[in-house]
Amino acid sequence: MQNSKEFKVGDEKLKMQSEMYKKIDKIDESMNLDSIIKKVESNGLINLSPGMFKILSYFRKLRNKIHIYSNEDGLTDYNTFKKIDQLKMRFVLYNILTNDKFLNSSADYLETYDFIKLTDDEFKIMSKKNFC
Repeated sequence: MQNSKEFKVGDEKLKMQSEMYKKIDKIDESMNLDSIIKKVESNGLINLSPGMFKILSYFRKLRNKIHIYSNEDGLTDYNTFKKIDQLKMRFVLYNILTNDKFLNSSADYLETYDFIKLTDDEFKIMSKKNFC
């Protein structure tokens, strides 16, 4: 990064800053959710337990159940979701959003996501089913 000396425009002091980037060859690789999950896991891009990655793979299948479209009879895949599916998704989402690779661990930041954090009872349900 290159910085210029400070200069004045009107009453304001300004400074120019330039960044250089290295051009790399285009990678012709499909980045679907499955490949993204595998890359994140294999490269350690986020601190999750192996069980969490198992839930993420399950999430990949669940997300295919949600389709927003008009359906007069109300029979959509959305209606097949169970409570445990919701708990799994909240559990994984909370652990990703509050992962130490993404946050500064301030209490305010963590409290932002309290609405998806599992209660003790919900966590017990997940534990009984060996999801965490």
